[in-house]
Amino acid sequence: MHVHKLLLDCFEGELKVFTFIVSAIPDPSGFSFIVAIMSPFETGRLDQWGGAVLNADKGHLELPGMPNRLADAIIRGRKYNRDVMYNFYHFSIKDLPLGKVK
Repeated sequence: MHVHKLLLDCFEGELKVFTFIVSAIPDPSGFSFIVAIMSPFETGRLDQWGGAVLNADKGHLELPGMPNRLADAIIRGRKYNRDVMYNFYHFSIKDLPLGKVK
């Protein structure tokens, strides 16, 4: 699903997925990750990172619907309230239908 979303709208999809991931971290300070990752690229204060792996690309937060998409990702992440990056065994849900996983 992550890769599929990236193919549809690139950075906007990545931003939404990452927003969900950091919002789901039970420790509220985890949310600061979204600011740390997004702000350099959205503000243009960082031209590139990781040897041009990521390049500044401003304006994504101003696109129609993006504030709502990010708010939805934050709400879903906070409801889930579980670290999906480091504290989750993804294969434990591999046989469940997508609707059940959501």
